[in-house]
Amino acid sequence: GLKNIQNYYCENGIQKDRYIACISHDHSGAHKGRVTSYITENPVHSESLCYLCGNAEMIHQTYDLLRYQGIPSGQIYTEVYF
Repeated sequence: GLKNIQNYYCENGIQKDRYIACISHDHSGAHKGRVTSYITENPVHSESLCYLCGNAEMIHQTYDLLRYQGIPSGQIYTEVYF
């Protein structure tokens, strides 16, 4: 998840079918909105490994949503950016 497309730096390093850019403040991404809205609309497969990096509020909201969808906590990895 990103606020705007200018912060998107991974375009050439990640397979297109393994990454969805969620852009919340402009309409340049693959998903127009927050990560939580994308995950709500597109539930995560129960065997997925989930990596969350960003601000604490986003991580807490996304973590709770993933747990609600049945993702075990051992499959969710987090890194908070201050």
